[in-house]
Order: sequence, then C-alpha cells, then structure tokens
Amino acid sequence: MFAKLCIYAFSLIAITSRRAQLEKYETLNQQSLSRRGHLNKRFQLVECLDGNDVLIDSYCDKLRKIIVHCQHPDGKLITFNKSCKKDEVCIDYNDANENHQSVCMEKLYIRTWTSIEYNKLSCSSDTAYIQGGDLHTGVNTYDEDENPVEVYELQTFLSEQVVESNFYKHNITKDFHDYRNTERIKYCFTPGSNLKITAYAVAINFDPRAGNDKGTPVLVASSE
Repeated sequence: MFAKLCIYAFSLIAITSRRAQLEKYETLNQQSLSRRGHLNKRFQLVECLDGNDVLIDSYCDKLRKIIVHCQHPDGKLITFNKSCKKDEVCIDYNDANENHQSVCMEKLYIRTWTSIEYNKLSCSSDTAYIQGGDLHTGVNTYDEDENPVEVYELQTFLSEQVVESNFYKHNITKDFHDYRNTERIKYCFTPGSNLKITAYAVAINFDPRAGNDKGTPVLVASSE
C-alpha cells in the first residue's frame, strides 16, 4: 500500500511539473507572437488594392496621407489614397529597386527636429543606426498644417561629411549600400522662410539575401 501511495504521489508531481512547463511555454510563445505582431504593425508597406496590379510608386501628400499609383495588367493606371494612423508619419524613401515609395512609420523609428531661424541650419541628432548593410534613408519636411513644405536646402551627412543635398525640395533620400553601424548619420535643413517647419527622418534596411527585399525600419543607436 505504501509503495502504491508513493508511486501515485510521484505521478501527481510529474503531471503538475509538466503542466507548469507547458503553461510557461504557452505564455512565452504568446508573448513572442505578440511582439512579432507589433513589429509588423510598425512598418506598413504600400500595396495595390488588387493583387494583380503592379505598384508603380507612392508619395506623401500630407503628414499622414499617401498617394499610391498602381497599374492594371491591361495598362490602366490606378490612383488612390492611403491614410496613416495618428501615431505614424508619412516619409518618402527609395525601395530595393530604387523606386520612389512612401511609408507610414511609427514614431519610434523616426528622428524629429524643428527649424530654428530663417537662414540657420537645423539638424537632427548625429547618431549611428544599430544595423548595417543596405540602408535607405528618407527625410520629409512639413509645416504646422501638416502639409509638405519646400525648404531652401536639405542635407544628409555621413561621419560629418555631406553625401547628399537637395535645394527647394521637401524630401531627400540617400541609399547607403554598404553602411557600417559605427558610422554616424545626420540630417539637416535650412528653412529659407519664417515658417515653423518640422523634419522627420527614417532609415530602412534591405537585405535580399535574407529574404528582406521589402525592408525593415532601423532604430537609432543609443547615444553615449
């Protein structure tokens, strides 16, 4: 009788332990799926309404509005609008095929700064990104009414050297095909007007070898 009780007790302990392990695994798995789902929500790629259509290009029409151009197989061009969420901002960039595209990006991945004075250079932080490789950057400038606004000059810096410059534009893009995550990148603009202007910058990493031809937003490295 005593032996049977011992066997029964050990069986209960084993079942309880196994159940606890399964519950722990399920909880961790749900947390992992939740995190992956949240990451997917942070980067919403522009797509055509019809799966048979081909995406031509897209551009930011307002702070949270994208104009999308697609083409039907019969050659007909389709234009429609896409809205960003309240916590997102529209930024233009070049995709993996060097086509001009736009994205609704969560502010977690965006560097933001405002104009100082009419002819004064206003810059973002001078910081590296945490991931190297094929890095595509984009910067957009908007006024207080959330409309794109042209500035006198937009600049992109790599390790304190100007590598791209645009005049009288509201957007600047620069693709770094062999970016090292120790290199600092900074973005600047000269307003050329008395408007209060806000700039938003983002970096997107592409790595077709890893099946990442659609891009992944990259975080800024922590400043020391």
